[in-house]
Amino acid sequence: MLGDTLCHDAVYTMGEDSFHMYHECFLSDLVILYAGFKNSVPGDFYGPAARDHFVYHYIVKGKARFETLFETYEATAGCGFLSFPNEQVKYVADDKEPAVHFRFGFKGNKAMEIVKTASMTVKTPVIYHTNLERATAIMNGFLLLSARDTLAAAMEAHALFYEMIAFWTYENKLTFNKRKVFRQTSVQEGYIANALSYIEQHYNKNIQVSHIAEHLNINASYFSRIFRAAFHMTASAYLQQFRLEAAKNLLANSTLTINQIAEETGFIDSAYFISIFRKKLDMTPKQYRDKHKE
Repeated sequence: MLGDTLCHDAVYTMGEDSFHMYHECFLSDLVILYAGFKNSVPGDFYGPAARDHFVYHYIVKGKARFETLFETYEATAGCGFLSFPNEQVKYVADDKEPAVHFRFGFKGNKAMEIVKTASMTVKTPVIYHTNLERATAIMNGFLLLSARDTLAAAMEAHALFYEMIAFWTYENKLTFNKRKVFRQTSVQEGYIANALSYIEQHYNKNIQVSHIAEHLNINASYFSRIFRAAFHMTASAYLQQFRLEAAKNLLANSTLTINQIAEETGFIDSAYFISIFRKKLDMTPKQYRDKHKE
């Protein structure tokens, strides 16, 4: 079955945008949500915004720019970009050669752990594919399976996902070797990676920058300095932004009260949460929720 899916003719040539949700599946460790493709036009953009799940974009042809809080990536045909949950991303189509790109969404209890096996992280979200035929076949496979809307197709999509992860791993290693970039992660990069992981796991608690530094067993001022050098923002600003993105997702996609959302996302109380939200987004949490309901 999987072999047949990967050998199917390219379906992105249908000539119009496509988007399909997958049939609901009982697996919680990995949930494939949807697949689709888009023919961008000059001026197309999305965001900056964050989702509560992973979204993988594969550029079939043309060019696009992906902007995160940390970096800007110029993507061309054959490039893949992975946006992470609760991480702000902006997509901008090229003015002269707007991209045609596949995208599919997924989440799950083990999703983060799985993508890390392919060396995909918030700081390294891009793959430069060398086997374009294989990359396109995998994206076509996801699109075909999503269009079937059956439990069997959803299960087959899970098999294809692991096929893709193995492909990502191979492509990342191949690109690494071809560029002859042989270096170990620096001590500072190790601290930053561990700090991001700590924030992701504990942002909903009353943590501060000093707690992160203590977890890393380094001086707080030293940690603040290397974090600012890496991201051009303070660790406290990043933590606050992470909490706000998580709060926005809960406002849009849950029925929790404002007080509950403030507590769930690590703000000290609802009054402080509302004050910060209004300052950063120029609207109250209630106004944001009402806007998304509309």
